[in-house]
Amino acid sequence: MNPEYFDFDLFEIPTVKELAISGNNCATLAIITSKADFNNHKELLSKILGAIDLDLEKDVCQILLENAEPILISNLLPKEIQYLLVFGLNPSQIGFNASFKAYHLYSSETYKILLSHSLTKLSENQNFKKSLWASLRNEFKQD
Repeated sequence: MNPEYFDFDLFEIPTVKELAISGNNCATLAIITSKADFNNHKELLSKILGAIDLDLEKDVCQILLENAEPILISNLLPKEIQYLLVFGLNPSQIGFNASFKAYHLYSSETYKILLSHSLTKLSENQNFKKSLWASLRNEFKQD
């Protein structure tokens, strides 16, 4: 292979690995975050989900990552998932080769995805919380 003939970027596809999925595996909403961030801010996450009438344990599929190792999320999500909330990870860490604007719901073929700052940053920044709430309210709390 002669790399000088390639005038485009090459992207490594993350290997597929088994993830620890907890909560409700039949839920239509999944969250993905680091295990440490989840454990440190579980109460904040419960409040966020409670604001859209969801219970963290009963209504949400939880995917917690041990470290920042990239994963290919499209192959790992349960088929029931309609919404994916990602906290503190960038698109490339979950197998997307695209740019995403934070706090904006994007539609894929099978689910909608929203990327947010980490729960730690959300707990420290009121503007981040407001942006997240505005997006969630528009999607889940339509009057």
